[in-house]
Amino acid sequence: MTAIPDPDVEIVQAAQKGSGAAQTKLYERYIREIYAFCYRNVGNVQEAEDLTQDIFIAAFKSLPQFRFQSRFRTWLYQVSRHHIMDYWRRAYKTKNVSIDLFLNMDVLSEEMQLKEDADEESRDQGVKQDKVE
Repeated sequence: MTAIPDPDVEIVQAAQKGSGAAQTKLYERYIREIYAFCYRNVGNVQEAEDLTQDIFIAAFKSLPQFRFQSRFRTWLYQVSRHHIMDYWRRAYKTKNVSIDLFLNMDVLSEEMQLKEDADEESRDQGVKQDKVE
């Protein structure tokens, strides 16, 4: 199986060098996706907005450590998943949230990530076919 090229490589490299325009482009490209992912996992608009903001701050702070061993999008979802898990850990400790909901979040996140990766592959294939035609 051949690796699918990452459409964000050049933008990420520019962002790693400190380009604010590149960071803005990445933010604009993924803000809706990450917000939707957060909302699906927490079910609250305000919490999802806060998490999304925290995720992008953490991602941009960690961007120099990104080594292109995966697609940027995959890495961003991992950052998101970890922040959401931390959210549920804190919620469980302070609000006595059902442990079943917390445990199921991990499974749901993996299922959603697989679906989203498949959707992206499908979109990439469509783009490649458009270029060929």
